[in-house]
Amino acid sequence: MVAGLAVGVVFLRRQRTLTDPLLDLRLFRSPAFSASLATYLLAILVVFGAFLFIAQYLQLVLGFGPLRAGLWMLPEAVGFVVGSLAAPLLVRRARPGLVMAGGMALAAVGLGLLTQVESGSGLAVLVAGSVVLSLGLAPVVTLATDRIVQVTATISATIAIGVAILAAVVLRHVGAGAQPQGPPDPNPSGPCAGKVGVVKVSKAPPPGREHGHDDTGATAAATGRRPGTPPRPSEPDAR
Repeated sequence: MVAGLAVGVVFLRRQRTLTDPLLDLRLFRSPAFSASLATYLLAILVVFGAFLFIAQYLQLVLGFGPLRAGLWMLPEAVGFVVGSLAAPLLVRRARPGLVMAGGMALAAVGLGLLTQVESGSGLAVLVAGSVVLSLGLAPVVTLATDRIVQVTATISATIAIGVAILAAVVLRHVGAGAQPQGPPDPNPSGPCAGKVGVVKVSKAPPPGREHGHDDTGATAAATGRRPGTPPRPSEPDAR
């Protein structure tokens, strides 16, 4: 235990010196955060502690197997789900503080019923007490969690905005660096010229015109036709 406390002290002192700590200790300066966290831890300790003792009672005292004991614990799990879903509906009619106080009072009634459980009292008292306990503590856990998230988001809003702006600036520069730095060269040169984007078409003169000579007159003299007229069916085309 002493070693654990020492490690905890070292951890907290190190968190105060870090720029981006794993646990922001500034959150505990907010009374709303500290009270909500304490309420949450107390409710979790009570509800899961009760679940543990109920499971041991069913198996060690009544002699139920794991499957049978788990089936008898389903009503309290259903009660916890129902209480969690009812929390948003309750806060529409009353303040969250009043809802949490009422939930704790209802949980106290459930714990009172569990104190009446004996070896020969049967399962009715046990199931009733566990369901009432779950219905009472479920809204407490739900609303405490919501309050913790709200306070954390409010305190860390400035840091989140700064990180978002920095990410946007970095992405903008990265995107600008990936863009081409000017229009493409219409006449590229090199080994890849004419392969991508630009195709050079060679316009070679027809045979007989390489040196500026025109064989139109020679063709007309040989065939007896004017230039540009189609050949007769009986005359072969000199071309």
